[in-house]
Amino acid sequence: MILSTPTRMKLSSPGNSTLSSLAASMSAGSWANFVMGNLSSATLTGVAPGGGEPSINNGFGNRMLWDPVHKKLQYAGATHTGGAVVSGAGGLATWDDASNTWSRETYAWSSEGPGHSYSHIAVNTSNGDLYFRGFNSRNILRRVYGQTGQSSWQVFSTLNGIANWANQVAGALEWFPELNGGAGGLAFADELGASRSSASLTGWTGQAGTSRSGQYHNWAARARGLFYFGGGNGSTAMYAMDANGTVTSKASTPLQAGSYGSSMVFAHPNGADLLLFQNRATAGAIHRFDGTSWSSIGTHQIGVSDGIWMGCAVPDYGVMAFIKNQGGNGTPTCVLYKPA
Repeated sequence: MILSTPTRMKLSSPGNSTLSSLAASMSAGSWANFVMGNLSSATLTGVAPGGGEPSINNGFGNRMLWDPVHKKLQYAGATHTGGAVVSGAGGLATWDDASNTWSRETYAWSSEGPGHSYSHIAVNTSNGDLYFRGFNSRNILRRVYGQTGQSSWQVFSTLNGIANWANQVAGALEWFPELNGGAGGLAFADELGASRSSASLTGWTGQAGTSRSGQYHNWAARARGLFYFGGGNGSTAMYAMDANGTVTSKASTPLQAGSYGSSMVFAHPNGADLLLFQNRATAGAIHRFDGTSWSSIGTHQIGVSDGIWMGCAVPDYGVMAFIKNQGGNGTPTCVLYKPA
């Protein structure tokens, strides 16, 4: 059943961290620069043989993950390597709220194993475990919170038994707390529709029929107790799957959307709405979805024109955080947005 009256998350909470203090001082609709310790090219840049994109956030991914249990931002991915496994090409970057500092683990990964992150990285919001669906693969890697190093990423689940599997490179993965009677689970979507996992995360069930969207760079976000998904390859399609696996069509996004394209969709910090940010525009449009329709709410100040940025909601403090890195080189910076 689709929830008609969602419970909205508290948009801010008191705290003593640098981020919580800055977020509390911001007014609705405002932007602010946020200085983070050790936010450098060394933190976000991987080895890129043959002149490939040097940043692990190389435009082929848009999402950071917020771990609300441990209050950390995290991002994992790999550069272009031509499919070769290259030492230093991959990594996991982590920002810690308490220390306001980034750190990095460096991996020998390739652009195809496990590959770019697109929108198929997710975090279990109850324990901080990370998940990464591999490039053009049914395999999902899990990194149990507290483990470290490349070996901490292990194949944990396989997207088997799904009739509407499109076998494409860049689908979308999301943690879905409402699944399995509130025990939680993973949801995955690509061109042909959505699938949901069992509570053990090892069994999968695909939706009945298909929900056709773009063939590449699909997006997903959870809000209102629903798994929203769509976009990709120039598409404006949007759907929602409830915890019982029922999929319904929703209002099309006002711009083409995906993990690499003209706009990117994220959950609003309130847990009920969605926000769309126009990509490849220094001051692109922002649109808000209230569960029924999209509306324009202004322009963003992310401030890069080449799509080299990533973001996510930080519900604990009622803000969106964006890391931007024009051209994938130089010194990355962070900006915060506090939506109404």
